[in-house]
Amino acid sequence: MDNAFNSTDDMKPVCNVTSITTYIQYRTEIAIPSTCTQSVVSGDDTFDIDEDMYLVLAYSYHRFDQLSTKYYSMVAHDSCLINTHLNCTFTAIITPSDFSSSSEEETIHLLSSNMTLQRDEYILFTDGTAQICSYPPPTSTESQRSALDITAAVCGWLSVLALIATLITYMLFASLRNLAGKAVINLVIALLFAYIGLLLAGLFQISATACAAWATVTHFFWIAAFTWMMLFAFNIARTFSRRGLAARGEGEHSLWKYMCLGWTIPTVIIVICLGLHFCDCASVYFHYGNVDTATCFLVGPNAVLYAFVIPISVLLALSISFFVFMAIQLRRQRNASKFARTGGTVEEISYELIIYLRVRV
Repeated sequence: MDNAFNSTDDMKPVCNVTSITTYIQYRTEIAIPSTCTQSVVSGDDTFDIDEDMYLVLAYSYHRFDQLSTKYYSMVAHDSCLINTHLNCTFTAIITPSDFSSSSEEETIHLLSSNMTLQRDEYILFTDGTAQICSYPPPTSTESQRSALDITAAVCGWLSVLALIATLITYMLFASLRNLAGKAVINLVIALLFAYIGLLLAGLFQISATACAAWATVTHFFWIAAFTWMMLFAFNIARTFSRRGLAARGEGEHSLWKYMCLGWTIPTVIIVICLGLHFCDCASVYFHYGNVDTATCFLVGPNAVLYAFVIPISVLLALSISFFVFMAIQLRRQRNASKFARTGGTVEEISYELIIYLRVRV
């Protein structure tokens, strides 16, 4: 017999049964102590089933001996049975040279790390080895992801501070609050809450309702931010397309129209998405928030594509179109000016590029 079993006489033959084995599920370990090597087998090879069984322990084995006409009962060593009591995912096997033990206190002391393990944190085997919990260091992928998360959080909060500073500046100086300035204020407000929605999403994973509500608010402000970018580009293109100043009162009237468009367009999109969220009647799965996956945003195979990427792509395409239209109108006006007729080609092109970049930024 191997050292993983104890053998004793048991009983006389029963019918034609030659062997009986009792199996229990064994922990999926990266190492198996030598004491249990012979009694631990692959569950997939032992049982003909579709599900993965990992490793199983032959808890007891009854074999009929033809010579003595008796059954022999073999039971796995006790230390193999208590292997399941270690409350950890990964384990490691250490040799007697790696630790010192105290029988009175029932503890072992790890020599390399100077740590003391209590009785429920290790298992001693008859061959002198011990099994302890092992916590592997994070992989390079996990480290990179952690670094990216920290960088994103720092940059996000810096953006929030910059947006707050911009908002305060526009509030303090009345001269900045013209039609374009008020459009910038609305854009800043939308961006501010959009960034906060992403940065604080983790705090709303306490319940499905809170997660869904926060996902809805975050989605709304991101759509609103890009809507106001489009309206800001439209206002600039409209300014360069006209000759002379706007009539008195037109700026305030235009602001109200911008306000209606800037907040109505995202509201319509969110209402449609909420209808899909609550009715659950669409062929494409769509949902706001999922606590199980720690995602307080759009959830679904194509939810982000249809409810976020496509609307934002359309708004960006409109913004680019307005910018191109503005550039064409600006060039036409410059060609008709005295500077365009007398200035050098290099100087003219450099001056135009600076204007385009400043307007675009």
